[in-house]
Amino acid sequence: MRKGTRTVHRLCQCGCKQQVPPTISKTNGQVTRYPKFIAGHGNKDWGKRWADRLAQEGHPNSKPLGSKQSRADGYIKIKTQDGWIYEHRHILNASPDKIVHHKDGNPSNNHPDNLEEMTIEVHQQIHHSLPKNQWSRKFFACTECSTTIRKHSAKGLCTRCYQQQQAALKGFW
Repeated sequence: MRKGTRTVHRLCQCGCKQQVPPTISKTNGQVTRYPKFIAGHGNKDWGKRWADRLAQEGHPNSKPLGSKQSRADGYIKIKTQDGWIYEHRHILNASPDKIVHHKDGNPSNNHPDNLEEMTIEVHQQIHHSLPKNQWSRKFFACTECSTTIRKHSAKGLCTRCYQQQQAALKGFW
């Protein structure tokens, strides 16, 4: 048998299960290529047909409206007509310029009594402000020199003690 004389029909990759004829050269009558799609079944609507096929087969990736997904950090997303949105934003129907705050700090507790809509500035004050009479979030004073006059740098140390520790680690002190 001569090379290129055999023709193999493949299935269209759009999912319609029709056979795709190979492209045959007009000059020598040999197969030049095997296309993936039937003409007109190209990439433009391929995703839509693939999603329809998954939905008909009951594939787990095709989820109905109202389905929920839980993230690793505890936040829950819900599928709506507009796509996947966070459940706590959906419950309060929050505007895009507002933040929805969980009062108890539990991101999976989306009860309306636990949710509060607020501006970004107010939300930052809640989460980034220090408790009264506290030098940093975890420490009341520098763990090395017990001062509160200088700013906290890192690891419970003020700026001077932290710089001295880093210099000692590098061998400069």
